[in-house]
Amino acid sequence: MNANMYLFFHMFSHVIFGASIMWCCLPRQTWKDIVTTLSFGALCGILPDLFGGRATNPWSHSIFVPPFLALGVAFIAKRIYKTVSFKRVWGTCILAVLIGHLFLDYLGHEIPLLYPFDHVSLRMGAITLGDPIIWVPLLIGVTVGLCKKLKPRLPVFIAILWVILYLSFRITAMEIIYHKVEAQYPVSEKSHIIVEPNTHYEYSFFSRDWLEYRFKIISSHHLRGGYAGILGEKLGTTEWHTFFPTGREIQFIDGIEVPTVNANLFSLFVLEEWTEDGHSFVKGQANNKIYVYKEVRKNQWEEQVK
Repeated sequence: MNANMYLFFHMFSHVIFGASIMWCCLPRQTWKDIVTTLSFGALCGILPDLFGGRATNPWSHSIFVPPFLALGVAFIAKRIYKTVSFKRVWGTCILAVLIGHLFLDYLGHEIPLLYPFDHVSLRMGAITLGDPIIWVPLLIGVTVGLCKKLKPRLPVFIAILWVILYLSFRITAMEIIYHKVEAQYPVSEKSHIIVEPNTHYEYSFFSRDWLEYRFKIISSHHLRGGYAGILGEKLGTTEWHTFFPTGREIQFIDGIEVPTVNANLFSLFVLEEWTEDGHSFVKGQANNKIYVYKEVRKNQWEEQVK
């Protein structure tokens, strides 16, 4: 799947989730109702993006804005749903924006959820947006619902329930991996652990790779990362470790603790770590040369010259 397809499925996830929510909440007695329900649901699913990107127009992805964004859609929809109360139509539109767009975005990438009261972008990072395990069941549910005369909501409701269970599993798996990384790779200094999906558009359409995570540990002197698998089963199999003898400053960007970039900062590719007489040692390679550093005092390292 190429980058364009990835972006398409990212947007389609919002569209089909919004349409599914609208399908379960509003009537579909006639084909006019059906087309209206799916159309307005799809519109609500992508509504925040229609008002600009989250970086240039952060208010569009704020949790406080959906009632106002959905208000215009609800006014138009109410002219068609003459027998449905305005509160029900408006509430459904708000739900489609909140869950169909903001909730998915929060699970996948940074969004300024609390803007304007807090300008920091928040992210859970439990999924890759465009994940087919999310939008394919919803698409199947809506398609089956269109074909059923009796209980047309049921297949869509089951699809939404499946997505909720899947997202719950992903969040739980991420937490399990976080604690496994914390226990398996202890760091003596202040550190920040990032667990995120090991996926992007480079994976095939149906692949278990969409389920896997990777991890990264960031601290002043260490930068370590690797594959974690689905529930942490791949920890220790494929990883990398960089050591910075002089340390680095740590700062927050979009709510994530990251090191400042310094092109001249000396670093080692770590080959071995051990403890001897109460002191920590790091052996690493840089510029085709082997170095050994000893922690002489807490967070202070000196090169050991033979």
